[in-house]
Amino acid sequence: MADAASALGFCAVGVAPVAPFESSVVARFDAWRQEGRHAQMRYLERWDEVRWHPGHEGMLPGASAVVSVALPVGEGRHRDGLWALVAAHARGRDYHATIKDKLTQLSLGVRRVFAQARFRVCVDSAPVPERSWALRCGLGTLGKNGALMVPGVGPGVLLGELICADVPPPPSAEAAGGEPSCAQCMRCVAACPTGALGGDGSVDARRCLSYHSIENRGDVPEAVARQMTLLFGCDICLSVCPQHNPAVESQLVASAAATDLPPTLASLLHGDTSQWQHSIADTCLHRTGAAALRRNAALVCRNLKQGIHS
Repeated sequence: MADAASALGFCAVGVAPVAPFESSVVARFDAWRQEGRHAQMRYLERWDEVRWHPGHEGMLPGASAVVSVALPVGEGRHRDGLWALVAAHARGRDYHATIKDKLTQLSLGVRRVFAQARFRVCVDSAPVPERSWALRCGLGTLGKNGALMVPGVGPGVLLGELICADVPPPPSAEAAGGEPSCAQCMRCVAACPTGALGGDGSVDARRCLSYHSIENRGDVPEAVARQMTLLFGCDICLSVCPQHNPAVESQLVASAAATDLPPTLASLLHGDTSQWQHSIADTCLHRTGAAALRRNAALVCRNLKQGIHS
């Protein structure tokens, strides 16, 4: 499987049997959520009966194994113009579609060995604790920035899962612990301009630039808004990480209409919305929507001291 995953562009792959997670893992998530650090992501308050049990009828009944994969982001596929003001993971076709396509191809190889195998592909759109599975499958370790640290690549990866049923359960992988493995390094914690990182691998979404520029459709708290210099997402805690390897080639796919994105913040703010909405239709930016992107653009203009009419 490792060779097949590598051929598809994944930089790490692992497989683990379906089994209950340690109570400490579940308790850690529950505490984070009860403290309100998930902000307004209400979907994280639902589906607990499915989240930790891939074999649940709401996921894939009879699931026996989970394959976890990591796709390297690099500097992203598009970098010119306004794409320079977008986090690297979103500079290209929507990664959800890209990873789903690749995992579907990987499942075909599994089915050649186990003809009766059943699968469910998950990429950030189902109640799956992705980092917990990646750790259990031995893909890497947990960073103080909350990201998975893949050896030789660092935190610049995107995760996906292939839940499998009607295949023999594999032996347990050599799982990494759930505590950060960054020794005494605190660069990401110190670099976060809004203090969103707890230093224990947790992130307070209420203070996170990525959360507010992507998920938040309403007003951005002024303390966060003053630090917004990207239209979409944030790469600060990744870029300062000593384990981050910027030389790793991006495995994101080019967006079909990406070159039609307005060339400047001013044109994004004042241009024909329908035209530039078309240019982001197959990218992650589509998730945020036109109104929130315009809001972000105005804040970035202010913070970068650019005139919105120039």
